[in-house]
Amino acid sequence: MVENNAIERNRKCIKCKKPSAFRCIDCGPNVYFCSYCENLFHNDINVFHQRISLEQKSNSNQMVKLPQICSENCEHQVFRILVVHLKGQITVDIPGCEGVVDTLIRHRLFPSKPINPHVAFTFELLDLYAELLLQAHVPYLSFCRVLGTSQKIDKNIYYLFTSAAHHYLAIKNQIKNTVVSMLETNCDFNCPACPQPTEKNAKVIIALDGNFQLRRLKCAGNDFDDRLIKEQFIMKQEEYDEWLIAHDSLPRKSQETACENYFKAADQAQCKKKSKHLDDTGLFGSTCRHGIPLRFINLKGIGERFSLAECLLYKLQNIFNERSQSFVILYDIACSFHAHVNKNESALSKFKSRFDWCISIFHAFAHSMKCQLKYHPRIHPSIGLTDGENLERLWSYLGRFAVTTKYMRPSHRLDILELAIQNISQRMIFCLAQSLTKRFMHAKKLRFDSKKSLEELNKQHGIDKNKILIAMENQQKSIVFKEQLMGKEQYFSYLMDYYKYKTQIERPKLKKSKASLERSKELCLKKIKECEEDLGHTLVEIKKIGHMENQLKIRPKSTDITNRHI
Repeated sequence: MVENNAIERNRKCIKCKKPSAFRCIDCGPNVYFCSYCENLFHNDINVFHQRISLEQKSNSNQMVKLPQICSENCEHQVFRILVVHLKGQITVDIPGCEGVVDTLIRHRLFPSKPINPHVAFTFELLDLYAELLLQAHVPYLSFCRVLGTSQKIDKNIYYLFTSAAHHYLAIKNQIKNTVVSMLETNCDFNCPACPQPTEKNAKVIIALDGNFQLRRLKCAGNDFDDRLIKEQFIMKQEEYDEWLIAHDSLPRKSQETACENYFKAADQAQCKKKSKHLDDTGLFGSTCRHGIPLRFINLKGIGERFSLAECLLYKLQNIFNERSQSFVILYDIACSFHAHVNKNESALSKFKSRFDWCISIFHAFAHSMKCQLKYHPRIHPSIGLTDGENLERLWSYLGRFAVTTKYMRPSHRLDILELAIQNISQRMIFCLAQSLTKRFMHAKKLRFDSKKSLEELNKQHGIDKNKILIAMENQQKSIVFKEQLMGKEQYFSYLMDYYKYKTQIERPKLKKSKASLERSKELCLKKIKECEEDLGHTLVEIKKIGHMENQLKIRPKSTDITNRHI
């Protein structure tokens, strides 16, 4: 390494064998030129090669003049531009044959601004940054610092580079979209492995979820212009607002369910407090069962709410408009959302027969037994091993942009997120065949292992498949029985639940967090009061039957006996 960096003063020119005056690092190892040959090789071609003057023992800082574009004697104005490239910076004189911006682009140089630019960046530099941004999540500032320290760039290029890179990525994206539209290679539905809108009796499986990492601070400023990247995935804010007005789907406070207590995303009051200093609070999105991104909505100062899911699903059912087509929706709070869709005020109410509902598998354990028996994805007969957690995997990729995007202007932030979603969508579609093969092999292995485990269970304990199915059926009947309770029986059931939570809170070692048990107890108490109003009970009458409290208190080991008694 030391020898490679050393300069031999007695070396001859590689072309004419005269005494050398320059060494070119980019032409090859130990390549030296005399002054004449150096001009011959680097004046019109290879102008950005890194050369070292043997007299100055440093990088040559000579002026470079790019060749003229016009064929006759060029009398156009010459512009002096500082060009930043992968090897450093160089001052270039550019004849403005077609205007300075057009001339720069013809020479594969991108101007830092559209009018009277004084700095330009090479396409190779911007292409490298685009890959570093989308694959390694490198912020603009970090990249500029690396350029400044490694290539000794004196000028502060951060703001110039940020603007140039943003516009360069937008133009490349527009060119790509134009070529794709001309070739007509896109599917009607983004995922080629899913049923397409023209297929009859199609069953489309969709996952929904919100992300609150991708926030934007209010202090980051406002927009000066519109988005530059085409809105392929992230919906325009105006489109969502118009849909809200058209369907009168303004946020309403719905009745809170037991499961909803466990999810912070569903707590709108908490979201308002947290978004005090935020302009954009995150993203809400959807994917297909294979994890391919579909559509997203930017959360403009709001938390997760039912209207977001309604909007995405409403537009989706407009694409799949055949009555024979149906959907399976996997969502963290599918139980609450299903109850909302069944109401007449919901925009999806008239299409509710087309939807089946499941809870994403990792969130199912936070739901009540009643919800799990009804909405657990492993119970649904037609979705196989689909877990509904594809958006969590997508958020793990997009979440790494949060450090950069929270300080961007609104349109710039959405453009970067749009590019990131387009990038991962293309990668996932490209690897779809490999991914499906891997999942198929995993499913075969899981079926074999499950069969083997059931055989061992039957051999050791005499528990076969029929006994397991009977136990599941009894569990289902128990839940259905509690749902059908009315009047005093329902009131008695709520009292039992209330004292159960109260007993669990008083235990020294809690299986659940105390806060979640307190919320469940408060919700149970609220239902008790509603029953009292329906049954016409007064506080005086409740005190008269106060002796019931001692009878209803549940000892830790007598829960099963009490449930059978009910």
